[in-house]
Amino acid sequence: MIKKEQTSMKLEASDKIKQLQHTLKQLNSDIADKVADHFSDITESVNDLEKEVEALKAQLDQKDREIKQVMITDSLTNLYNRYHLVTVLEREIARSKRYGHPLALMMMEIDDFRMFNDSYGQSAGDKMLSFAGNLIHENIRKFDRAFRYGGKEFVVVMPETDTTMAFFAAERIRNKFQNRVFSVMDKDSGEEENVSRTMSIGITYSFAYDTKAIIIDRLFKQAETAVSMAKQNGGNVSLNYKEQETPAP
Repeated sequence: MIKKEQTSMKLEASDKIKQLQHTLKQLNSDIADKVADHFSDITESVNDLEKEVEALKAQLDQKDREIKQVMITDSLTNLYNRYHLVTVLEREIARSKRYGHPLALMMMEIDDFRMFNDSYGQSAGDKMLSFAGNLIHENIRKFDRAFRYGGKEFVVVMPETDTTMAFFAAERIRNKFQNRVFSVMDKDSGEEENVSRTMSIGITYSFAYDTKAIIIDRLFKQAETAVSMAKQNGGNVSLNYKEQETPAP
């Protein structure tokens, strides 16, 4: 009798152990599944966060480029401003020295622009400057760089260009500008008028064999001298700088 009870108890204990083992195994399986699901959720969340960070970084990079572009761009003409001019010239002079290629500089000034502003107002003057900026941009090559140099002056840096090539570009711009008619209102009479203006353009460039002597200030002075000579000749002309040419006193 006692042996039967002991055997029964052993069997009952064995069944309970098996049930506990099964329960424990099931629990381990459930825990493992939950851990796996949780880990998968974490991994997915991390991936989502990484994508968001990359997207934000791309937006910041884009904004940074836009800010830098605004800092070097003249808002009226959409050309580069004069503060960026020296940076570009230094880079192009270095390239010119390295490869022995010519480098041209073209300076343009709108003739009698102050008189135009006085007669028709700043708004009309701004429209003329904006037109000039677009005209210059559309009539130079992709690797040329155009700048608003002053109130009515513009500069174009032309890599791998001699005076002949620069002169053709200058004449193209000058002719198109003089043929543009602006509808304006006279400040005194209040009457609408159709008027046009002209450009004086000075050109200088460094010879390929003389690139070691390139100095930024000298290029500017030469271009300004050529512009001054053009204006003394009545304006509306493109002139190449020549060493012997100096403005009359």
